[in-house]
Parts: sequence; C-alpha cells; structure tokens
Amino acid sequence: MIRKIFFAGLAALLLATSANAGTIVGIAVNPGTTAGGGSTSTRSGLGTFHLFGLDETNLGISSYNITMGPAVTASNNRSPVTSITDGNGDTFAAGFNLLRTASNAPQMQASEPLPGSSPYIVQGFGQTAGDFASQASSKGVQPGSVVGPTTSAGWGTYLTSGGDAASGKKWVFLGEGTWNTSLPFTGASMFVPAAVLTAFGDANNGSIATTTTIILIPEPATLSLLGLAMVGCFGMIRRRS
Repeated sequence: MIRKIFFAGLAALLLATSANAGTIVGIAVNPGTTAGGGSTSTRSGLGTFHLFGLDETNLGISSYNITMGPAVTASNNRSPVTSITDGNGDTFAAGFNLLRTASNAPQMQASEPLPGSSPYIVQGFGQTAGDFASQASSKGVQPGSVVGPTTSAGWGTYLTSGGDAASGKKWVFLGEGTWNTSLPFTGASMFVPAAVLTAFGDANNGSIATTTTIILIPEPATLSLLGLAMVGCFGMIRRRS
C-alpha cells in the first residue's frame, strides 16, 4: 500500500512539472522566502503562497483572471505595473494596469493596456525576463523614464518559482497571499479553482483566448521536503519487505 501511494505521488509530481498548455498558473505553497527577482513580494513561510503565470505557445500573457479558492484568507495582486514618461513628457501605462483588482478580491485580475493606447505594451510576460527600465529606454520617444508608482519592476528570475519551465520559458509573478493551514490539503484547487488567461497572438498586440492549466510548482525548499518524504517512504517499504 505504501509503495502504491509513493509511486502515485511521484507520478503526480512528474505530471505537474511537465504540464504543457497554452498558459499555466503555477502555485508555490509555503515558500521559504519572498519571490525576489525584482518582484514586490512580502509573503513567505508556512501559511503563504505565490502565484505565477507562464505562456507556452503565444507571445506573452496579456491578461489574467484568477479565482481565489476556499483556503485563501488574504491575497495581493503583485504583477508588474508602472507608468513611463517619454521624451515628449507624455506619460503612459506599462504592465498590467487595466481592470486591476485590489487586495483580497474574490478574483485576482488585471490586463495590459489596449492596443494603440501605450507604446510600452510588454510582450513576453510569462516567457522571458525583463524590467521596466529596459522598456523605458528601448520603446517610445526617447529618452523615456519610469515614473511609477511601480509594482514588481522586474520579472522572470524568481527564487520560488522552481526555476524556468521545461520549455525554457520564464514565469511572471502575479500575486501572493495567505491560506488556512488547518484545512486538509487537497491540491491546487483549494488555492485557485479556476483561471482565465489571454495572450498576445500577433505583433499588433491583439489578444487571444488560451487554455489554462493550474498546477503546483515545487520551489527548491519544497523539493527538499519531498526528497526527505521519499527517503522516509523507501525506509518504511524496506522495513516491511
């Protein structure tokens, strides 16, 4: 029985880490540190979680609407957003500024600017690493400068996302929160039961619907704990055999 449970758990982990879809929402549970990597992250440790997004097949995430699950007790929208002033003195939005929900909303959501409304629309969220300073210096009328207010000035290189995806794509930090640890652990759906992400589908910043998969993404501390659990299971199997 123990052997079956062990290999079932291992199979579930392999499926989670190799999941492939149009877009993915990844959840790091009880991260050992804040997300880092230029993100605005303040939560870590037991009873917390981090949310990440990945776009496997398109030109980067353009919007997200993530439903908070029954275990979530608090949530914070942390995706990259700022304002950039160009060389003419005109200020434009950059990042996920539209329809952006506040903390503790039932759905965590935001969208990038509408096509044509800003020269600083970012393609590549959930695929590549970047930062707003580079966007300001490479797009629009120069010289451009980041004027804020800014949330998560950099993206794509985090401490708690478990590294890059198998495809080589890089996660974007979307949010974080706290959860009720007294509840039985039932998997990803207790944090995020549903998510709808759109992605850019062409060079003109047109958005398309995607198929979104929700997974748990073990970060390094979680993987260490899993390894210890595996060793324990092997020990129990050997003693019983």
